[in-house]
Amino acid sequence: MDLALTQLDKNRDKIELAKNASDIARINKSGKIAAIFDLEGGFDLDGDLAVLRDLYRMGLRSAQLSAHNWANNFADSCCSPPKYKGLNDRGREVVREMNRLGMIINVSHSSDETLAQTVELSSAPVMATHHGLRALNNIPRNMPEDLMRKIAAKGGVIGFQIGNEFHNVKAFNWRTQHAGKPFWDTSEIAGRKGQMTIEEIDRKVAPQFPMVGLNMPDDVLFGPEDWIAVVEKAIGIVGEDHVALGSDFDGGPTPPRGMHDISDLPMLTEAMLKRNWSETRIRKFLGLNALRVFRQVTEGK
Repeated sequence: MDLALTQLDKNRDKIELAKNASDIARINKSGKIAAIFDLEGGFDLDGDLAVLRDLYRMGLRSAQLSAHNWANNFADSCCSPPKYKGLNDRGREVVREMNRLGMIINVSHSSDETLAQTVELSSAPVMATHHGLRALNNIPRNMPEDLMRKIAAKGGVIGFQIGNEFHNVKAFNWRTQHAGKPFWDTSEIAGRKGQMTIEEIDRKVAPQFPMVGLNMPDDVLFGPEDWIAVVEKAIGIVGEDHVALGSDFDGGPTPPRGMHDISDLPMLTEAMLKRNWSETRIRKFLGLNALRVFRQVTEGK
């Protein structure tokens, strides 16, 4: 958080922290980028509501419940052995306090049980910022249709991860075969002896960035239109008011054929137009749906 705030301060002529939807409108109107603080992975929170409130005071407005692909001390994740069959009492307190503060509850990487219990308990819409359709690739990192409908029924939004590995079974199998394990499998961490310092982790992980995906053969990859077709399947399940771009660039995905980074996002817009999306649907998907939830949660509107 300190590093992020420092970077914002160094680049204050270009970017500014937004704490609610009105801030986003004001900052954009001034010609600058509006940044929102989101914590991916409740690693250090540990279910401590005082820590949560401190992070909120620093500007955090969105946080993921599980510790990425691992359970923490209050919520089970999608991809590690369950500890609580969803949320424990501490996790339920976290959900209630995030509601009270006005913070987005991010359920991506959560287990099905965590997700279902969170949606039921939360008094505000929740978001799955970078998820996928289990109907297209039956892996725990993706979401079944019944849970998608639960999120939508309470006004929430599902962001769709841009990686081929999520929805393109051919690409998922290619990566699994070459890596020897599914992309979400981090079980080897459990076998390590001793703890690593943050400096040791930085030295180990830093060379992996930027994460631009794998160099898969073109005939394995989805193109932009194939990926937009995935979103259309989701729209058929929950409607166009409950889907969003959840790209996860630099998070390890292998983007659609021809795409490499955020500068290639117009290729998705072109694919939407080719598939006869209306301007209204395009704007909803590219930000307005997420902004609606952000406004409702942070401003109660």
